[in-house]
Amino acid sequence: FKIYNLKSKGLVSEEHNKIVKLLPHDKGIEILEKGVYSGPIKIIPAGNTKIVVVFNGQKYRYRGNIEIDIDKEHRKLNVINIISIEEYLYGVLKKEISPRWPKEALKAQAVAARTFAIFNMNKYIDKGYNICASTNSQAYGGVNHEDPLTNKAVDETRGVIITYKGKPINAVYHSDSGGYTEDSENVWGSFLPYLRSVESKFEEKVSPPHHTWSYSINGKDLTEKLQKQGYEINSVVSMGPVKKRE
Repeated sequence: FKIYNLKSKGLVSEEHNKIVKLLPHDKGIEILEKGVYSGPIKIIPAGNTKIVVVFNGQKYRYRGNIEIDIDKEHRKLNVINIISIEEYLYGVLKKEISPRWPKEALKAQAVAARTFAIFNMNKYIDKGYNICASTNSQAYGGVNHEDPLTNKAVDETRGVIITYKGKPINAVYHSDSGGYTEDSENVWGSFLPYLRSVESKFEEKVSPPHHTWSYSINGKDLTEKLQKQGYEINSVVSMGPVKKRE
Protein backbone atom coordinates (compact mmCIF):
# COMPACT_ATOMS: atom_id res chain seq x y z
CA PHE A 1 0.00 0.00 0.00
CA LYS A 2 0.97 3.62 -0.48
CA ILE A 3 0.58 6.47 2.01
CA TYR A 4 0.02 10.00 0.71
CA ASN A 5 -0.09 13.38 2.43
CA LEU A 6 -3.17 14.99 0.87
CA LYS A 7 -2.12 18.50 1.87
CA SER A 8 1.18 18.38 -0.02
CA LYS A 9 -0.07 15.69 -2.44
CA GLY A 10 3.21 13.90 -1.88
CA LEU A 11 4.03 10.23 -1.33
CA VAL A 12 4.96 9.59 2.30
CA SER A 13 5.76 5.90 2.12
CA GLU A 14 5.21 2.68 0.21
CA GLU A 15 4.92 -0.45 2.34
CA HIS A 16 4.50 -4.19 1.86
CA ASN A 17 2.90 -6.42 4.52
CA LYS A 18 3.76 -3.99 7.28
CA ILE A 19 1.81 -2.44 10.14
CA VAL A 20 2.07 1.35 10.14
CA LYS A 21 1.03 3.12 13.35
CA LEU A 22 -0.69 6.51 13.23
CA LEU A 23 -1.35 8.68 16.28
CA PRO A 24 -2.99 12.06 16.93
CA HIS A 25 -0.42 14.81 17.46
CA ASP A 26 -0.66 18.47 18.51
CA LYS A 27 0.50 19.43 15.02
CA GLY A 28 -1.57 16.90 13.09
CA ILE A 29 -1.06 13.19 12.42
CA GLU A 30 2.04 11.32 13.52
CA ILE A 31 3.12 8.35 11.43
CA LEU A 32 5.60 6.48 13.58
CA GLU A 33 9.10 6.30 12.05
CA LYS A 34 7.97 8.70 9.29
CA GLY A 35 7.12 12.05 10.86
CA VAL A 36 4.24 14.41 11.68
CA TYR A 37 1.91 15.67 8.95
CA SER A 38 -0.63 18.47 9.22
CA GLY A 39 -2.84 17.39 6.35
CA PRO A 40 -5.12 14.39 5.94
CA ILE A 41 -3.40 11.09 5.14
CA LYS A 42 -4.63 8.79 2.38
CA ILE A 43 -3.84 5.07 2.23
CA ILE A 44 -4.27 3.29 -1.11
CA PRO A 45 -3.99 -0.52 -1.29
CA ALA A 46 -2.06 -2.28 -4.03
CA GLY A 47 -4.21 -3.94 -6.69
CA ASN A 48 -7.29 -5.69 -5.34
CA THR A 49 -5.97 -6.10 -1.81
CA LYS A 50 -7.92 -4.88 1.22
CA ILE A 51 -6.68 -2.46 3.85
CA VAL A 52 -6.59 -3.83 7.40
CA VAL A 53 -7.20 -1.29 10.17
CA VAL A 54 -6.17 -2.42 13.67
CA PHE A 55 -8.04 -0.65 16.48
CA ASN A 56 -8.03 -1.73 20.14
CA GLY A 57 -6.52 -5.04 19.11
CA GLN A 58 -9.28 -5.82 16.61
CA LYS A 59 -8.61 -6.15 12.86
CA TYR A 60 -11.05 -4.61 10.38
CA ARG A 61 -10.72 -5.15 6.62
CA TYR A 62 -12.03 -2.56 4.16
CA ARG A 63 -12.49 -2.19 0.45
CA GLY A 64 -11.43 1.01 -1.30
CA ASN A 65 -9.13 3.61 0.22
CA ILE A 66 -8.72 4.97 3.74
CA GLU A 67 -8.39 8.65 4.62
CA ILE A 68 -7.27 9.68 8.09
CA ASP A 69 -7.82 13.17 9.43
CA ILE A 70 -7.27 14.76 12.81
CA ASP A 71 -10.14 15.83 15.04
CA LYS A 72 -8.22 18.58 16.82
CA GLU A 73 -11.06 19.43 19.20
CA HIS A 74 -11.07 15.94 20.71
CA ARG A 75 -7.46 15.07 19.81
CA LYS A 76 -8.37 11.88 18.01
CA LEU A 77 -8.18 10.44 14.51
CA ASN A 78 -11.11 10.16 12.12
CA VAL A 79 -10.71 7.05 9.96
CA ILE A 80 -12.78 7.44 6.78
CA ASN A 81 -13.42 4.64 4.29
CA ILE A 82 -13.60 5.95 0.71
CA ILE A 83 -15.66 3.52 -1.39
CA SER A 84 -18.51 3.33 -3.88
CA ILE A 85 -22.03 3.11 -2.51
CA GLU A 86 -22.42 -0.47 -3.79
CA GLU A 87 -19.27 -1.62 -1.96
CA TYR A 88 -20.48 0.26 1.11
CA LEU A 89 -23.72 -1.74 0.99
CA TYR A 90 -21.73 -5.00 1.01
CA GLY A 91 -20.60 -4.06 4.52
CA VAL A 92 -24.05 -2.90 5.64
CA LEU A 93 -26.50 -5.60 4.68
CA LYS A 94 -25.34 -8.46 6.89
CA LYS A 95 -25.23 -6.04 9.84
CA GLU A 96 -28.88 -5.11 9.25
CA ILE A 97 -30.49 -8.38 8.08
CA SER A 98 -29.75 -12.09 8.36
CA PRO A 99 -28.36 -13.66 5.16
CA ARG A 100 -30.61 -16.65 5.96
CA TRP A 101 -33.73 -14.64 5.18
CA PRO A 102 -35.50 -15.09 1.80
CA LYS A 103 -33.77 -13.72 -1.28
CA GLU A 104 -36.45 -11.10 -2.00
CA ALA A 105 -36.27 -9.84 1.59
CA LEU A 106 -32.51 -9.36 1.19
CA LYS A 107 -33.06 -7.48 -2.07
CA ALA A 108 -35.71 -5.25 -0.45
CA GLN A 109 -33.27 -4.47 2.36
CA ALA A 110 -30.57 -3.62 -0.19
CA VAL A 111 -32.90 -1.15 -1.91
CA ALA A 112 -33.93 0.42 1.41
CA ALA A 113 -30.31 0.70 2.62
CA ARG A 114 -29.17 2.21 -0.69
CA THR A 115 -32.00 4.74 -0.65
CA PHE A 116 -31.32 5.66 2.98
CA ALA A 117 -27.63 6.21 2.23
CA ILE A 118 -28.34 8.45 -0.76
CA PHE A 119 -30.95 10.52 1.11
CA ASN A 120 -28.59 11.04 4.07
CA MET A 121 -25.42 11.42 1.99
CA ASN A 122 -24.47 14.81 3.45
CA LYS A 123 -25.54 14.27 7.05
CA TYR A 124 -21.98 14.54 8.39
CA ILE A 125 -20.38 16.53 5.58
CA ASP A 126 -19.28 19.25 8.03
CA LYS A 127 -17.16 16.61 9.78
CA GLY A 128 -15.44 15.58 6.56
CA TYR A 129 -17.41 12.45 5.71
CA ASN A 130 -20.87 11.54 4.40
CA ILE A 131 -22.32 8.97 6.79
CA CYS A 132 -21.06 7.17 9.89
CA ALA A 133 -20.59 3.45 10.52
CA SER A 134 -22.99 3.21 13.49
CA THR A 135 -26.77 2.99 13.70
CA ASN A 136 -26.84 6.80 13.69
CA SER A 137 -26.64 6.16 9.94
CA GLN A 138 -26.53 2.43 9.16
CA ALA A 139 -24.45 -0.27 10.81
CA TYR A 140 -21.37 -0.82 8.63
CA GLY A 141 -18.69 -3.43 9.25
CA GLY A 142 -16.55 -3.48 6.12
CA VAL A 143 -15.33 -6.76 4.63
CA ASN A 144 -15.49 -8.49 8.05
CA HIS A 145 -19.27 -8.43 7.86
CA GLU A 146 -19.86 -9.33 4.23
CA ASP A 147 -21.69 -12.46 3.11
CA PRO A 148 -22.09 -13.93 -0.41
CA LEU A 149 -25.90 -13.93 -0.12
CA THR A 150 -26.23 -10.31 0.98
CA ASN A 151 -23.57 -9.23 -1.54
CA LYS A 152 -25.62 -10.93 -4.25
CA ALA A 153 -28.73 -9.01 -3.14
CA VAL A 154 -26.77 -5.77 -3.54
CA ASP A 155 -25.54 -6.79 -7.00
CA GLU A 156 -29.00 -7.83 -8.22
CA THR A 157 -30.53 -4.47 -7.21
CA ARG A 158 -27.58 -2.35 -8.29
CA GLY A 159 -28.56 1.33 -8.57
CA VAL A 160 -32.21 0.73 -7.58
CA ILE A 161 -33.69 3.21 -5.06
CA ILE A 162 -37.13 4.24 -3.78
CA THR A 163 -38.36 7.67 -4.90
CA TYR A 164 -41.32 9.96 -4.23
CA LYS A 165 -42.08 12.58 -6.86
CA GLY A 166 -38.74 11.83 -8.49
CA LYS A 167 -36.59 12.24 -5.37
CA PRO A 168 -35.05 9.63 -3.03
CA ILE A 169 -37.12 9.06 0.10
CA ASN A 170 -35.81 8.92 3.64
CA ALA A 171 -36.02 5.12 3.75
CA VAL A 172 -35.86 4.65 7.52
CA TYR A 173 -36.22 1.12 8.87
CA HIS A 174 -36.06 -0.66 12.21
CA SER A 175 -35.46 -4.04 13.84
CA ASP A 176 -38.95 -4.16 15.37
CA SER A 177 -41.89 -1.73 15.41
CA GLY A 178 -43.87 -3.49 18.13
CA GLY A 179 -46.59 -4.37 15.64
CA TYR A 180 -47.22 -0.95 14.08
CA THR A 181 -45.06 1.70 12.49
CA GLU A 182 -45.74 5.39 13.24
CA ASP A 183 -46.62 8.46 11.21
CA SER A 184 -43.51 10.54 10.60
CA GLU A 185 -44.84 13.68 12.31
CA ASN A 186 -45.30 11.77 15.58
CA VAL A 187 -41.63 10.82 15.58
CA TRP A 188 -39.72 13.65 13.88
CA GLY A 189 -42.35 16.41 13.82
CA SER A 190 -42.60 16.68 10.03
CA PHE A 191 -45.27 15.17 7.76
CA LEU A 192 -43.98 12.84 5.07
CA PRO A 193 -46.70 11.32 2.87
CA TYR A 194 -44.73 8.12 2.27
CA LEU A 195 -44.12 7.43 5.98
CA ARG A 196 -47.61 6.51 7.21
CA SER A 197 -48.48 4.18 10.07
CA VAL A 198 -49.08 0.59 8.95
CA GLU A 199 -49.57 -2.70 10.72
CA SER A 200 -46.59 -5.06 10.77
CA LYS A 201 -48.00 -8.52 11.42
CA PHE A 202 -44.96 -10.77 11.45
CA GLU A 203 -42.49 -9.14 13.82
CA GLU A 204 -43.53 -11.17 16.86
CA LYS A 205 -42.43 -14.28 14.95
CA VAL A 206 -39.25 -13.00 13.29
CA SER A 207 -37.77 -10.93 16.14
CA PRO A 208 -39.11 -12.31 19.46
CA PRO A 209 -36.22 -10.97 21.60
CA HIS A 210 -37.07 -7.40 20.62
CA HIS A 211 -40.83 -7.50 20.13
CA THR A 212 -42.03 -7.26 23.74
CA TRP A 213 -40.09 -5.11 26.16
CA SER A 214 -40.49 -2.82 29.15
CA TYR A 215 -38.69 0.16 30.62
CA SER A 216 -38.83 1.40 34.22
CA ILE A 217 -37.86 4.79 35.63
CA ASN A 218 -38.50 6.28 39.06
CA GLY A 219 -40.23 9.61 39.58
CA LYS A 220 -37.08 11.47 40.63
CA ASP A 221 -35.12 10.49 37.52
CA LEU A 222 -38.07 11.25 35.24
CA THR A 223 -38.46 14.69 36.81
CA GLU A 224 -34.77 15.44 36.27
CA LYS A 225 -34.93 14.34 32.63
CA LEU A 226 -37.98 16.54 31.98
CA GLN A 227 -36.33 19.51 33.69
CA LYS A 228 -33.24 19.09 31.52
CA GLN A 229 -35.52 19.30 28.48
CA GLY A 230 -36.86 22.65 29.68
CA TYR A 231 -40.10 21.57 31.37
CA GLU A 232 -40.74 23.60 34.54
CA ILE A 233 -42.06 20.99 36.96
CA ASN A 234 -41.35 20.22 40.60
CA SER A 235 -42.19 16.54 40.57
CA VAL A 236 -44.10 13.88 38.66
CA VAL A 237 -47.24 12.78 40.51
CA SER A 238 -48.70 10.30 38.02
CA MET A 239 -48.62 9.31 34.38
CA GLY A 240 -51.25 8.04 31.97
CA PRO A 241 -52.16 7.99 28.27
CA VAL A 242 -53.84 11.13 26.95
CA LYS A 243 -54.93 9.57 23.69
CA LYS A 244 -54.66 6.20 22.00
CA ARG A 245 -54.26 5.64 18.29
CA GLU A 246 -56.78 3.38 16.62
